[in-house]
Amino acid sequence: MVSTTGQLDAPLVDIGAVQREYWERKTVELPSLAKFQKPKGWKGWFQKTHTPVCVIRRLTNSEWNMINEKFLDLRTDLAKDAVLLNNIVSKTMEGKEVTQDEKKILAVAQAKAMPIYTGMLEIMIEEPKMKYADVQAMLDVCDQNDKDNLMAQVNTLTSEKMSVAQAVANERMTEVNELRTQMMQDLA
Repeated sequence: MVSTTGQLDAPLVDIGAVQREYWERKTVELPSLAKFQKPKGWKGWFQKTHTPVCVIRRLTNSEWNMINEKFLDLRTDLAKDAVLLNNIVSKTMEGKEVTQDEKKILAVAQAKAMPIYTGMLEIMIEEPKMKYADVQAMLDVCDQNDKDNLMAQVNTLTSEKMSVAQAVANERMTEVNELRTQMMQDLA
C-alpha cells in the first residue's frame, strides 16, 4: 500500500497564474520562408529542411511606453478616426454587410497601423535578433497566412496584457474588500 501523507495538503493548480505565465515566450512557425532556408551544396540532398521559426516574447511596461512614445504621432492620427473605425468594426461583428468605401477606410487604417506592429515585432522577436528594416523585409516576404498568424500573436499578446492587468486589479480589490470586512467585524 502506498502512503499519501502530505499529498492531500498540496495546493491545487492555479490556472490564473498559468495563464499569466503562458506568454513568456512563444515560438511562431513561418512556413512561407522555408524556400529561403534550403541547404546549399551537394549535402543539401541529404539534409532535411525545417520550417523557419521566430521566438517572440512578452513586452515589459517600459518597452510598451517606448513604443507608445515612438509612434505617438501615428497613434494620434489613428485616434482621430477611432469612432468611425469602431462603428465599421461593430457593423462587421453584427454580421451586416460593409460597403466598398468602408472597406477602403479599414484598409487605410490597417496600412497606417502597420509601422506600429512592425515596431512591436522588432522588440518582441527574441530569436533571431532583428532590426526594424529586417522585420519589414520579413513581413514583405511572408505570405498572407504567415503574416496574419504573426499579427494575430501580437494582437493576442496585446489583449492578454489588458486581461492580466484587469485580473490583478480584481485580485487587489478582493483583498481590500476582505480586509474591510475583517476590520468591520473586529470593530463590532
